[in-house]
Amino acid sequence: MLALCSAALVATACRGGQQSDPVPASLPGSYVYAAKGITLKKPWQFAARIELKPDRSYNFTLDKTLGGEKDPTETSAGTYAISGDHLLIHDAGHGDASKDIHKLLIKSDSLIAEVGWTAEIFLKGVGAPNIVFVKEHRF
Repeated sequence: MLALCSAALVATACRGGQQSDPVPASLPGSYVYAAKGITLKKPWQFAARIELKPDRSYNFTLDKTLGGEKDPTETSAGTYAISGDHLLIHDAGHGDASKDIHKLLIKSDSLIAEVGWTAEIFLKGVGAPNIVFVKEHRF
């Protein structure tokens, strides 16, 4: 179950090239997602962060707790591209640049993961909200 939750947080894989539209000046920054609930009488909690940098690189962190036990923080880094109103994230830890690209819809100050119907059913089944990363505004 934990692996499925982690996979769902990063969204669904799609195929595509690494060509990119220009990066909007308002896009770089830190985006966060958090969810918690109880499934099969076990509490769970996720906190994820995507840090988009102006140079088209990103860092991703995921903290998760299942049944009261906190797992080590997971991290990944890579590059991103813009295609119309979509953000395409490529994890540098995977060898083939045409695979493991994750797609998020860019909406104002948020990034909405476009997951397939199976991931959507899974999220609803465990009571998790839709995967929407909201931009952090630091004052």
